[in-house]
Amino acid sequence: MFTELKFNTEIVQNTHLGHHAIYTFKNVFSLEYLQKILQKTKELTMSDTLNHTTNVKANMTSYDKLLDNELYNEYHGTVLSFLKTCIRLRSPHEKISNNAIVESWAMKHEEGQETVLHSHLGSTWSGCFCIESDENSSELIFPDMNVSTYYTPNTLYLWPSNILHMTNPHQCKNPRYTLAFNIVDTAILNIVKQSYGEL
Repeated sequence: MFTELKFNTEIVQNTHLGHHAIYTFKNVFSLEYLQKILQKTKELTMSDTLNHTTNVKANMTSYDKLLDNELYNEYHGTVLSFLKTCIRLRSPHEKISNNAIVESWAMKHEEGQETVLHSHLGSTWSGCFCIESDENSSELIFPDMNVSTYYTPNTLYLWPSNILHMTNPHQCKNPRYTLAFNIVDTAILNIVKQSYGEL
């Protein structure tokens, strides 16, 4: 008997060892929740808080803007749940690390806007969630993995933070709305806090 997956899942990897891979999960949230975060994200990205000074050459919030917004709690919890599942399924260790989202922001890419090549060194895992995008209008690109994928609404993309990534210029008059995040192993986070205090 064939059973449809609740979350259509894809994994791109250069080796079968470990969990160094790009994970994609589709149809993550209910349409009701998706609409709620879309409306709020549109409000938050009406202007560009960081004035195109980051790798994101488009409207974006500050890096910590979504952390204390209760509307995004379900989103944050889901990201961490998927990550824990990925690590649990692919780790040889009985005990696995706990992780925390330390940065979470929103973006609005309009026609011709892009995110230039970069990584997130200093974090453990990174990723993004596509809320809304027209079909075949933008690609998420991982040059070192020789992989690119078109953004798909209601899809979560998750990868180790040291993997280089970028987007091509947005090819549609309708904007693309995405969320992004950085995750740190809580053991590392606690060591940093003990050494330097709250960041």
